[in-house]
Amino acid sequence: MLRLLFLILILIPTFLVGQERSITDLYNKSMMVYENIQSGEHIEALEKADEILGEYNYFPGGDKYYTYLYMYKAEAYLRLGDVLLSELCSKAAQEMAEGAGENSLVYTIENNLAALEIEKYNYDACFDKCRALLVDSYKPDKSVLGAVLNNITLAAFKTGNFVAADSLFPILFDISNDSFSNDGFDRYLPYRNYGLYMMQKGNEEIACKYFTKALQLYRENLGENHYETLRTKLYLGDGLLITENRESALVLFDQVIYNLSPDSDSLEIRPSEYEILLIKSYLSRAGYWFEQNAQMKKEERIHSLKTSMENLKKAEERILFMMQY
Repeated sequence: MLRLLFLILILIPTFLVGQERSITDLYNKSMMVYENIQSGEHIEALEKADEILGEYNYFPGGDKYYTYLYMYKAEAYLRLGDVLLSELCSKAAQEMAEGAGENSLVYTIENNLAALEIEKYNYDACFDKCRALLVDSYKPDKSVLGAVLNNITLAAFKTGNFVAADSLFPILFDISNDSFSNDGFDRYLPYRNYGLYMMQKGNEEIACKYFTKALQLYRENLGENHYETLRTKLYLGDGLLITENRESALVLFDQVIYNLSPDSDSLEIRPSEYEILLIKSYLSRAGYWFEQNAQMKKEERIHSLKTSMENLKKAEERILFMMQY
């Protein structure tokens, strides 16, 4: 009996060390998936996440990291344009977080699910889900609260609830200008969204001021060629086109297309958001040349119409390319 007890006492520390090492390995490998997503390697991230989930097969203490892996999978699928699989992975992550008692993760995932309603153009559903989060007894940190407010504010003005939007934007701007860790919260997005709000209300000149402010912030903090910078350029270009600052608009459209255009005959599968932004840029540039047609002499109109049609054709080609995948 004493010998058996002695063996147990020896093996317990060995077991605990082995488990701790496994959890550390799981954390490190989970971070590799996160880094894949940050680098735009979404297919690699999905493959790595499935490999890790198969390798570790749910051992005690790993629930939090399994939750993160499913959250990473949800983001990767969303970037690749598969909203359904993204939603399924988010729900799997939600179930795991609830089982592990990770209230902060549950709250974040519920906001992610609300954001998916925006992707499906279900703005009413997004508004209702975010409103439920805001009255929840759990109090998130400012970065998560800001992410919820970004979603509910966008949903508010998209559904024509201008009263809610007018009351929410000042709160959102206060949080955006506050000093705190902004993990998961795009503090420059409120300026761009307010520009979209003003566009919806027909105040294009005010919209352009806010797009310009957002563009300046994205440029300074994310770089000239970052997706969010390019996306903001397109919104600003559309606003400038409406306010008849056509040449400035064309410069922005050209910059976006230059940065997003793949090599000729490229078969690279990129995040769907990049393809959609490129398609919208071609359509906006086609709109520029179509509007220029009315300002040109008769002999120049053929060229402008031809250029407009060429851009529409390029947009069609990218749409057909996306449909293959």
